[in-house]
Amino acid sequence: MTIKVTKVSEDLYLASLTLPDVPNVKEEWSTTEPLHGRQLTRELLDRGCHQTDIGDALYEQDPKWVEKLQGPYIPPSRREGGAGAGGAK
Repeated sequence: MTIKVTKVSEDLYLASLTLPDVPNVKEEWSTTEPLHGRQLTRELLDRGCHQTDIGDALYEQDPKWVEKLQGPYIPPSRREGGAGAGGAK
């Protein structure tokens, strides 16, 4: 596998990249501390990884990673500053 991801808690991951398996990656890299899925995705994209490869690596460790990245659904009426948050009656 070109991207190695390890889930360390509910929404934190460690990752590493190895060469030469990822053509767009110019140097090997690994996290120095656990990162949230959103942070890890950004780091891997910035290093030239394709989003499909990133998704596959995260899914292998946590099939619900996308749901955790998006967070729970909050209806607009209940969002901060929405009409249901003390707005018009």
